Amino acid sequence: MVVSRGLRSRSVRMGAALAAFAVVPVLVAPVASADPTPSAGPHLTAACGRLPHRIERVERLQTRFHASATTRGSIAYLSARIEKAKTEGHTDLARVLGDRLAVRKDIDSQLGDVLAKLKDAEQVCSAHQAAPSTSAASSS
Repeated sequence: MVVSRGLRSRSVRMGAALAAFAVVPVLVAPVASADPTPSAGPHLTAACGRLPHRIERVERLQTRFHASATTRGSIAYLSARIEKAKTEGHTDLARVLGDRLAVRKDIDSQLGDVLAKLKDAEQVCSAHQAAPSTSAASSS
């Protein structure tokens, strides 16, 4: 009985703590929305700084995926490996490579959307970085 009572009181305390944390966003939300121009904090600055590298990585990945059959990592190279494994009778290897090809094609189908979102984010970052300098110049 003591163990069940201890667990019950612990769950009551956890429930009270979770309820207290659930109220905090409701109390903070009106205060956060009162500021019409949010500042570009250090997290946004860091994220904006990483965007050019991320865009470059996605573009390199697209280039590699669409390269010829002589380029390691391309879809054509993997397809050629699958055909070679099938002709040599390595069915297990062909199956594993086929699964890898399916994943690679799935990733390739999403890269265009990812690149578009990264470029949109880059435009937002450039607008965000330009906004403080224009407001600072107008106040001087």
